[in-house]
Amino acid sequence: MKLRTRVSLISNPARKVGGAHVYVNTTGVGVEARMMFDGSAMIVANGKVLEQGAQLSLKDVVELTTATFDIEGVRVSDSYKPQINPNRNDSNAKSGYLVP
Repeated sequence: MKLRTRVSLISNPARKVGGAHVYVNTTGVGVEARMMFDGSAMIVANGKVLEQGAQLSLKDVVELTTATFDIEGVRVSDSYKPQINPNRNDSNAKSGYLVP
C-alpha cells in the first residue's frame, strides 16, 4: 500500500506537468534500528515509471537504478516553463526569468 501511494505521488504530478523525475531512497536499517529505509528508487518520465529499484532489501550491496529514454520526448507543461520579462530591472533577478 505504501509503495502504491509513493508511485502515485511521484507519477501523477509528472503526468500532469511532464518532465523527468528521479526519486531516490536508501535501503536498510538506520542507526540503533529505529528506522528502516525501504528503497524503491524510481525514474519517471511524463508520468510513466520507466524503472524501479528493489524494495525492502537487507543485502549488503549497492543497487543502481538506470533508465534510457528519449529526452526530446519528455514534455513540460507550458504553465511550468519560465517566462522572460524584458521589463524587469531588479538587480537580484537572474537573467530576467520569472519563476512560476
